[in-house]
Amino acid sequence: MTTCAKCGTHFDGRFCPNCGAPVPDPDPRFTPPPPAQAVVPGIPSNVASVLAYLIMIIGPVLCLLIAPTNKDRKVRFDAFQALFLQIAYIAARIVLGVFPSAMWRVTNLLESLLALAYVVLILFMIVKAAQSQKVVLPYVGPLAEKQA
Repeated sequence: MTTCAKCGTHFDGRFCPNCGAPVPDPDPRFTPPPPAQAVVPGIPSNVASVLAYLIMIIGPVLCLLIAPTNKDRKVRFDAFQALFLQIAYIAARIVLGVFPSAMWRVTNLLESLLALAYVVLILFMIVKAAQSQKVVLPYVGPLAEKQA
């Protein structure tokens, strides 16, 4: 129950039913909470991280160039890590392709193992990125952290 400061009537509510005077706020220092921050338009950061690992070379570059995703530190880290990982995979394939044809069986086996390891690693990184977990890979991870 509130008492009207103007006419002394006891009532419930924000205005006196007798004279219509408003009830003063109990704490004048109280300010309402600020409105919620606007969500940045675009795709969620975990989806952008997944795309960086999923689409070879183009995915990380797009994540680093497109405005809402290139501001997010985790997306930048995942994009750089994916880019460095993909460049290392391509370089390893080139090195294995340089071997002479006399060693084609060994080279073919090594290329198959490399491709299998790459696919397993990319799938692992896609799952971790979808769960918004940060995984720092050896060699390429610290480079990506410096760039992000």
